[in-house]
Amino acid sequence: MRQLNKAGFWLSHNNDLDWHMGGYHLHDYYEINFVLTDDVEFFVAEKVYRARAGALFVFNDLDLHRSVSPPQVVHERYVLYFDSQRVMAWSTEQTDLLDCFINRGPDFSHYVQLDEQQSHRFLQLLRRLESYGESSGYGSDLYARMALIEILIHVNKLFRSSPLPGPQRREKKLDRVLPIIRYIQENLAGDLSLDHLSKTFFLNKYHLGKIFKEATGFTVTEYIIHRRIANVGYNNYSHFIRTFKRLVGISPKQYQLSRVSE
Repeated sequence: MRQLNKAGFWLSHNNDLDWHMGGYHLHDYYEINFVLTDDVEFFVAEKVYRARAGALFVFNDLDLHRSVSPPQVVHERYVLYFDSQRVMAWSTEQTDLLDCFINRGPDFSHYVQLDEQQSHRFLQLLRRLESYGESSGYGSDLYARMALIEILIHVNKLFRSSPLPGPQRREKKLDRVLPIIRYIQENLAGDLSLDHLSKTFFLNKYHLGKIFKEATGFTVTEYIIHRRIANVGYNNYSHFIRTFKRLVGISPKQYQLSRVSE
């Protein structure tokens, strides 16, 4: 998990040769991914997008995703993570800063393509946020918050006004487990044991677990824990600890230590 700064975000400028994410991943923060390289493929659930320089992607904490760049190509991008709970508190009745992250129709596209002028403008906004995030001077935290809010307003305006390119193809590997994923999300408070899921979807539980792991990179149990914890929220830390322990069986600290030792 990325460590957010005091302003509630984490921003990095990355360059990686032969970038290849083998498995899908989720994270508790929302993400803005600004691509500066051509022909990068983004796999988001069952959708596949081929992006070029200037592609602006948005992901929430439910979006299973991964990315792959062409061989012998340096994949350059800016990645911005932010705390959705904090941003939600900054939103107003008129301006929902999380609009393009959560208010989505069935044909929603996870990215918009920026032209050269738009890309230059967005890079300026990111670099301004980066400079405030690296500063510890008086007022820098508030300037960083204002810069983040400006970016989120700008991103939402782009998703509202730009034509949304659709996915070029579907990721067939995920098609067979998407009904299971949707069922889990819609029944987080109910019985989600492997026995129950296998009866619901008429699959042997061992086969169900196998295809789920192959398609998502998560075991069924890991995915359910992740989704249940994400639904709890982090506003009340003591409540979070109690809920985590009830769902997982150990404290967050014990869970963290057990993962390190694996």
